[in-house]
Amino acid sequence: DMKVFSLLNNLSRCAVVSDKEWPQTIMSFAQKLFPSLDMKAFPSRQREEALKWAAEIPKSSPPREAGIRFLPTTKDSILAFEIDGVVSSEEMPSIIKKLEDFLASHDKVRMLNRMKQFNGIDPSVLMQSGLVSMKLSAMEKVERYAIVGAPDWMSKVIGTMNPVFPDIDIQTLVFF
Repeated sequence: DMKVFSLLNNLSRCAVVSDKEWPQTIMSFAQKLFPSLDMKAFPSRQREEALKWAAEIPKSSPPREAGIRFLPTTKDSILAFEIDGVVSSEEMPSIIKKLEDFLASHDKVRMLNRMKQFNGIDPSVLMQSGLVSMKLSAMEKVERYAIVGAPDWMSKVIGTMNPVFPDIDIQTLVFF
């Protein structure tokens, strides 16, 4: 159930107790996507330490700037934006609105995503109203999508998912 993502903002820490290696791998990947949730794996012999760690109250973090900023372009059928930091649920309604308006005003579009520093997303972003319908609309209208500066792991995921979107030319490029 996708609703679980909206509840993750209520958590500050998540401890997993397991003697298997795969939970650590999954948590390492999840930490990159959801940096606001501190995650740690413990072996079963450290169960008590895991409980103590999870029960600690974390220090509050300073307020964050918007993680997505729109950039000017020379063609109105190209939408460019920059990701720098953490994408928060507070900024998503205005981002979704901007993307919906952009997609509604064009038959075919191109998009440029410049990733200055991707520090993840708040889990509740995945539950934003209008996000799914906007993404479905984008799949019908986006003919090219360039992602510049994506982390290596993200480039691999995009490369793996690329065949799922045969009508969109998706390219990842590295900064030099």
